Order: sequence, then structure tokens, then C-alpha cells
Amino acid sequence: MGAVPPTHDCLKDSKVCGELGDFNNNDKTQIAMLEMLMANIMACDLLIVKGFQCHFLKAESKKKKVVAQNLVTVPNSMEWIESLAKASTHGAVFAVTGGDHFMSNDMFIAAELPAKKAKIAQVKEK
Repeated sequence: MGAVPPTHDCLKDSKVCGELGDFNNNDKTQIAMLEMLMANIMACDLLIVKGFQCHFLKAESKKKKVVAQNLVTVPNSMEWIESLAKASTHGAVFAVTGGDHFMSNDMFIAAELPAKKAKIAQVKEK
């Protein structure tokens, strides 16, 4: 959206990749895509009318195999929380959690861990 007043003008920029039929009707790429779409529909309809058996051309993409998460530590353990506390980047947190969301209790405990350790060290000095 545009700033003030809210408009769709920023979406009309040539750097924005839109879909067919989006805001700009004078876009040469969209016109060419619509023409190819219409030609394809007409060609397919003609083949069907002529008795071509289209089901032989049907293809399905293979589903991606789910990769098992190789977590370094066990969730809800002290090692897990310490690893989270040491993680300083999003990539490091992702590696520790395996992509778990940031609002888990372990994330909050890990955020408080350095302050807790500092207080423990201060008490031990006395």
C-alpha cells in the first residue's frame, strides 16, 4: 500500500511482479500472457473435439520427502535451554530448535538464563 492516503500506486511500479489481471491493463507482459492463455485454451478445446485422449498427457509432480529433524539437544532440557541462551543469530536458534516457534517457554527461560547466572556468580563472590 502507498503511504498517506493509502493507495495501490506502489503496486503499479514496474519492479513489482503481479498476476494476470492486476491493476495495470497496459502491461505488455500481461497482454502476451493472456494471449498465450487464450491460444492454449483454444488448442486444448480443438484437441478434445477431435477426439485426442488428453489423459495420457497428465502428469503429477513427486512430493518432497520430509527430512527428519536432527536436533542437537532434547527439548525442555537444561542443555536445550543453554544452547538457546548461547544462540546469537536466527540461524543458530533455528539449528537448536529445528524451526520451533519463538514463543515457547524454553525461549523465555533462555532469555533470562544469562541474568540468572550473573546473579548466582555475584552471590558466590560474597
